[in-house]
Amino acid sequence: MDSGVATGPLAALTHTLLLAGVIAAAGVLGGLANFVIYSRNLRLEASAPKVVGSLSRWDSILLGVAAAAVVPLFITLIDLDANGIVNSVYSASSAGALAEVLVLLFSYCTLAAIFSRNFLFSLYSRVLQSAEDAANVAATRRAEEVVENAEKEEEDRFALDQIFEANAGTGELADVPSLQDVLTADLTAAQTALLRLIRNYPNANVPEDHLKLASKLPTDEFRATLDTLRVLGMISSSQRGELGESRTWRLRSRGRMWMLSQR
Repeated sequence: MDSGVATGPLAALTHTLLLAGVIAAAGVLGGLANFVIYSRNLRLEASAPKVVGSLSRWDSILLGVAAAAVVPLFITLIDLDANGIVNSVYSASSAGALAEVLVLLFSYCTLAAIFSRNFLFSLYSRVLQSAEDAANVAATRRAEEVVENAEKEEEDRFALDQIFEANAGTGELADVPSLQDVLTADLTAAQTALLRLIRNYPNANVPEDHLKLASKLPTDEFRATLDTLRVLGMISSSQRGELGESRTWRLRSRGRMWMLSQR
């Protein structure tokens, strides 16, 4: 049974011409309607004669066709399925289904053409806003990726430092706390004071004897405080000479991040 829909090699070309014809016809009709509406409105004003004389039907028709041509873009921006409408033209199984889609598209295009000036300016604003939103989303994703990579690198460096310190010391590897656990850690006043002393020291590496003198903590509490901060990965130590001599401490990125999170 003949469905009345073109088939064969020229089917796609036929449908494309139908789409173009519908858009052009709607643009012309809407453009003429736009000219009539705005002309009548202007004639109601006292200064209308000079303005009406400068109006052109061809200007209105051109704007109408342009507005009709970008209707698929507008439908996409308002979250409707523009591709579905266009694809329905090519995949219509009968002449009736094809006519139904073309009438719907003609209605959209005619309405856009009637209000072509406002429609085009509004669409332009929407396109700019969509571009800005897309750029912001892309920038946010890039920033998140940078942070994630930095956190991953910090985790890797911390794990390597733990292994190094285990090999250089007792040989026992302490459990590595997660970065989230570190950032939410509830430090004591002594621990916080030591972090600030290390951060504010003129050099990156703080000699342990200078740090102990500035902290004014008893030896046992000083050692325990340093060990807790080291296990959390907020500080790390370096050895020079014999074990226990000339040790220095430096602030790690975890310590900086924790201090920033407390502001």
